[in-house]
Amino acid sequence: HGRARMAARAVSTKELQTAKKYGTITRARDDQRDGSARYKIEHNGIVYITDRTQKRVITTYHQIPEEKDARARLLVRNVRELLAKRSEEENRLEARFKTDDIGELFDGHREATRRLAERLGALESELEEREREKWRDHIQVGDIIDAKDSEGRWFDSRIVEVDKDRGPGEVKVHYNGWSERWDTWVDRKDESIQPHLTHTDDWRRLKVGDAVE
Repeated sequence: HGRARMAARAVSTKELQTAKKYGTITRARDDQRDGSARYKIEHNGIVYITDRTQKRVITTYHQIPEEKDARARLLVRNVRELLAKRSEEENRLEARFKTDDIGELFDGHREATRRLAERLGALESELEEREREKWRDHIQVGDIIDAKDSEGRWFDSRIVEVDKDRGPGEVKVHYNGWSERWDTWVDRKDESIQPHLTHTDDWRRLKVGDAVE
């Protein structure tokens, strides 16, 4: 089955070897039938499940972005925990051995830790931004959103059409309360559309006596 799927994707033995050399190899869930070991090799968005020899492919599949993001978040969390433990150990050792040489050594370690922490922070910010923007990939007809018109005003709006043939995922926006002639096609990644109630008030919850513009 795995080889058939590899053949369909034109994945050669050489590519599997490349994945083993440059990708990541982790232990996969053991075979449920006989308990034999399996391994997961990940490289360039493709996952290869192999037997214990890592030579016979059992199956392959494309790694979905959500899975990659989840693994990245787990990695960031684990590295931060390791950094915290190392910092505690460095402080303990520095307090025990108070010499200039030791102090300079720990200063170098702290600077390396600081740079790594900055990189982790940047990665966390990127993952958070991707999580916030993930909703755009699932926009469909009928979704209620916030949309900004050509004059920069935000309106409670609705997706009335999705047409991938017009471009990279364009959607047609209808500004609720306005004529259809104002409907606008925008790219689903455009900043002029945002999740509902990001820039507008929920008029559906208005009560008698509420002040409105």
